[in-house]
Amino acid sequence: MTKTLTLPWRAWSEDPEQREFPFPSEWEVERLEMAGWEQPSSPDYSKLIAAVQEQVSARARVSIAIDDLTRPSPLGLALQAIVTGLLDAGVPKSQIDLVMATGAHRRPGADEVRAKIGDWIAERFEVRFHDAAGELSDSGIRIGKIPLRIDGPFLEADFRIGVGSVIPNPFAGFSGGGKIVVPGLASLDTLVWLHKLAMMGFAGGIGATEGNRIRREMERVAEELPLHFGVSCLVDSTRYIREVHFGEPTEAHRLACDSARQAYATPMTGTFDVLFCNAYPKDGEFLQVENAYSPLRTGGLKHLAEGGAVILMAACHRGRGHHGLFDRGMPLHREANAPKPFLGETPLYVYAPGISESDCQVTHWEGYPHFSRWDELVSTLLERFGVDVRAGVFPAASCQLGPPEDS
Repeated sequence: MTKTLTLPWRAWSEDPEQREFPFPSEWEVERLEMAGWEQPSSPDYSKLIAAVQEQVSARARVSIAIDDLTRPSPLGLALQAIVTGLLDAGVPKSQIDLVMATGAHRRPGADEVRAKIGDWIAERFEVRFHDAAGELSDSGIRIGKIPLRIDGPFLEADFRIGVGSVIPNPFAGFSGGGKIVVPGLASLDTLVWLHKLAMMGFAGGIGATEGNRIRREMERVAEELPLHFGVSCLVDSTRYIREVHFGEPTEAHRLACDSARQAYATPMTGTFDVLFCNAYPKDGEFLQVENAYSPLRTGGLKHLAEGGAVILMAACHRGRGHHGLFDRGMPLHREANAPKPFLGETPLYVYAPGISESDCQVTHWEGYPHFSRWDELVSTLLERFGVDVRAGVFPAASCQLGPPEDS
């Protein structure tokens, strides 16, 4: 094997986030990049500073909710801009609160938090962590038939800010926006209800925001609470923030989603014998890798040849991970005893060196082979397909959509 492809790998790790993958030299291997941005672009954070300064009253109690490490954006520069705007408006540093909206996800370690929020913020503020099973406050809002309980200090603040990443999401269309409150800061019973709604068929689908009941519930809560200011970030395939939309939360999120549909779309031509979905930047925990199928579920699977196969790639350097809803023993766990409906009879191979076969089967059918060694996977593919192969690789599949006409 002499042909190599360098892919991003191990998001949020201390190791370099690049790895070389060797492929059979006879294969035609195509890197399927998102459309991205025509020109190099970076956000103008001075505008964010000014917008925050204009919105907030001096001496207000402010709480800033941020997304966790299951989302790709490094928020250091955005948070520095937000805090600068608050301080310029006269808000005392002692009245600025930061909470990580973890939903039902695990609590990250100190080094991970620092990577997320940046050195400037880490040296000045402590970050709290939401606990969905902990002591929460009644918001006076109902979601379904359930009284909505959320993080107390966030609820009690005079001015509430939500900061998050916009990437494809099968329930809410895209992450970010009002999702920072529900499910990000909500109680476990609300999280269960919301995800049951999706499992019953009310999920809006990847990229869909209009007519999406789940997205609408999230936005209704954000409006009634209210969430006063929203910041929505778009990243490229290296997790560099290219766009920041801010202002009224739903409006800012919609603008970010419009950009995401264009930037994350992945041009594809012809058919491929094998499609590789690299779960980066959601490749740290196996319970988060489902997003890697986003480009397939939004039109990419149409470009797989009859008899072709799909490969899921994920470093899983933090192992199986934790999810308070879908892990074994959790309220919504179901044994994965059948193929994934969107794949039908299409073979799926899982390359995830950081987990065991048993871990893999928490969410994936036992008929999908698991590999912890790349060379063994390639040998298996050579036996099945031979050397006359056209392979396509989505390098950051968790942030990508399918071809533009389908996305």
